[in-house]
Amino acid sequence: RRWHAQAVMGLAMVALAVQTSMLILQEVQDTYKTKGSSALKSSSSPPAPSTHSPPAPSDSPAARVAAGEGEAQEKLMSDSSMRELKGGGSTDIAIGIAHKIHAVQLAVFVKSLRAYSKCDIVLFVDELEKEVEKIGREAGVNFIIFKTSESMVERTRKFHPSTIRWPLIHQFFSLHPDKYKRVLMADVRDTAFQGDPFEILKDSSSSFLAFTGVQDRTIGQCGWNGGWVRDCFGPEMFSRLSSKPIICSGISMGTMDAVKSYLQAMSEHIMKQEFAACERNGVDQGVHNVLVHTDKIPHLRVNRQDDGLVANMQAHVMKFRSGKVYNVNNELARVVHQYDRDLELQRSLLDSYVDFEWHKESKGEGVCEGYTIRDNYELFKGLGDIKEEGNYPTFQDCCRQCNKLANCKSFTHKAGGTGTCFFKSASQPSSDPIPAPFLTGGWKA
Repeated sequence: RRWHAQAVMGLAMVALAVQTSMLILQEVQDTYKTKGSSALKSSSSPPAPSTHSPPAPSDSPAARVAAGEGEAQEKLMSDSSMRELKGGGSTDIAIGIAHKIHAVQLAVFVKSLRAYSKCDIVLFVDELEKEVEKIGREAGVNFIIFKTSESMVERTRKFHPSTIRWPLIHQFFSLHPDKYKRVLMADVRDTAFQGDPFEILKDSSSSFLAFTGVQDRTIGQCGWNGGWVRDCFGPEMFSRLSSKPIICSGISMGTMDAVKSYLQAMSEHIMKQEFAACERNGVDQGVHNVLVHTDKIPHLRVNRQDDGLVANMQAHVMKFRSGKVYNVNNELARVVHQYDRDLELQRSLLDSYVDFEWHKESKGEGVCEGYTIRDNYELFKGLGDIKEEGNYPTFQDCCRQCNKLANCKSFTHKAGGTGTCFFKSASQPSSDPIPAPFLTGGWKA
């Protein structure tokens, strides 16, 4: 009995020891968990970063990209056609669009530029006619083939080349963001050079240069420029800009940083869905003027015709004399835009830079039977004017209409757009005809 009592007591003590050990173990575990949890809570380490960034401000580049603007702008053509460039390592570039350009116009542009600059030349063209390709090859021009009708953005397929050039140029520089330092953007068909255009940008500071056009009227006084602003931006913007000077979009230049900002703004407006409703030839100048006069272009400097070094001949301020164009201060213009507004100036440039035959004379056939036809000349300037009429696509249309008009013995046909006929009573052409691309004259033999 004594042994039994001792055994029971021993088992009870073992059980108590086991229970105590388990309680101690549980306490240790709970203490560890509590201390561990407390240590994490009091840690000075930052929390793990969120995988979701906060929304960008609505006017930030990131927000504009997210909205389909900025660098994410819709592309008009494949990047591959714009990537490969031939030529040297110049940090200067002249760039523009040359759709349906005549070979003599290209010759004046690239040969006069090459006389003063070794800059890269990049031109968007819709096709490469044999003589155009030859002139470009000899001058080291980079041609990029782009047909507006094949644009990757359907609503732009009927845009005028002067409009579509801005998103094209913007896309080009997005692929070559660091290659160039100074940029000249120019109308190609009617621009010539009398010096190195990049000398105008010899100041190394950031700048964007814009140039006045016609100076004897304001935007509000000009039906063309006022109409472009009003139709694309509304009556309020038209009223705001009505008293402002007209700025020509045919020539602009600047340092790469300022040019990028300008192209971004131009492209954003042109690529908006609603822009297609007001788009037409020349309307890009309306956008250009809005950007200039609402301070949307960084580092902007506006140059007037009186003392500037870029001539817009439509303004009739700079003068052509002794074979050159000068501003009011008798300084030589480095760039001459709209040279075809002065036929004697045009004659001088064509004589200087065109070294191939580009005129042809033939006997008329069909509806033009009995006429002598000569192309690429202004044959009847100031001779026997009767009237002018539009919507005549070919010179044959001029023959047909001249045959119906009393006293009509000759005509000049101007190609481009829907075509124009200038009907004349002169029986013979001038003894000193003026060479002019895209003009065709005819007279009854």
